[in-house]
Amino acid sequence: MPRCSLTISVPKYLDFFRNLREKVGPSVSVMAVVKANAYGLGALPLALEAQKSGLVDWFGVASVEEGDELWQGGIYLPLFLFSQPLGKDILYALESDLSITVYSEKVIREMAQVAAELGVVGKCHLKINTGMNRLGCEPQEAKGLAELILSFPSLKLEGVMTHFHSSDEPHKASTRAQYACFEKTVSKLNLPEGVLLHADNSAGCKNFPDTYMNMVRIGMDSYSDCVTLASRVQAVKWVEPGQTISYGATYEVKKRTQIATVDMGYADGVPRCFKGEVMIAGRRHPVVGHVCMDMLMVDVGEDPVFSGDEVVFVGIQGNVAISLAEFAGFSQRIPYESLCALGTRVQRLYC
Repeated sequence: MPRCSLTISVPKYLDFFRNLREKVGPSVSVMAVVKANAYGLGALPLALEAQKSGLVDWFGVASVEEGDELWQGGIYLPLFLFSQPLGKDILYALESDLSITVYSEKVIREMAQVAAELGVVGKCHLKINTGMNRLGCEPQEAKGLAELILSFPSLKLEGVMTHFHSSDEPHKASTRAQYACFEKTVSKLNLPEGVLLHADNSAGCKNFPDTYMNMVRIGMDSYSDCVTLASRVQAVKWVEPGQTISYGATYEVKKRTQIATVDMGYADGVPRCFKGEVMIAGRRHPVVGHVCMDMLMVDVGEDPVFSGDEVVFVGIQGNVAISLAEFAGFSQRIPYESLCALGTRVQRLYC
């Protein structure tokens, strides 16, 4: 058994996209977002499986390096770059055949020049800011930028996009306002036939099905139910009342109990401030004291727990379960943070 592991169920991962396909229908393209190493799960292994399944049409990445890794690793489906490249990254993005987010005149002109020099057609997705105020051109700038892209033979306006900031709240009026702003802006662009329009992330796809347009971008929802995070008990000892546990002596034992030391620490992605439970021998037990770099301690009471026993942080053990969302909440995190924070010592396993 590995010291600590993140096991990814490939069938469950693919089942998510199979069900999504039925939901969105054949006219909507599906982008699997695999940025940040597929949120820590392993971008290339999952992208290869998804590509082989025929259930996705695109993959989304956050950097040129991420895209190049997939391209070099055998991914031939379209690769979408969420960020606008700068400087030499424009060249590298075009050489890796990425579809590129753009929102500034300067980068569009540079991209057109580099693409012409390479003898390729650069694929652009114009990003419009509708309220996130992170990236994107303003709505009133979109028409001019779209016309600029269309004026260059070395560029193709492949898509127009925006990003919802609160689509995880199903009744949020701001999402409706963002969508209305996007629709109004797009209606003025005189787009060629076949241009992709996309705004929905996982939450948007789930909560606002009338905003699919012709592509959805799915990340977290495809990962949250297919993972098991586990470790093992390193040692078990009896501790008497009045004794303390871990650095700082912040936790004092109130009655005689067993403390199990587990091979998982903040270097592996469980933060020092973690206040929650894990599963051992089919029961939930509290983590006590500060999490250490390589280990943490669990109060298992009088239960029969032994060195080598499996410890589950996320998943199912017997008749009990801890979801990814609950695990993240133990540290006042969101699931995205918790998955991305898992260290390189956590062995990724695929089954």
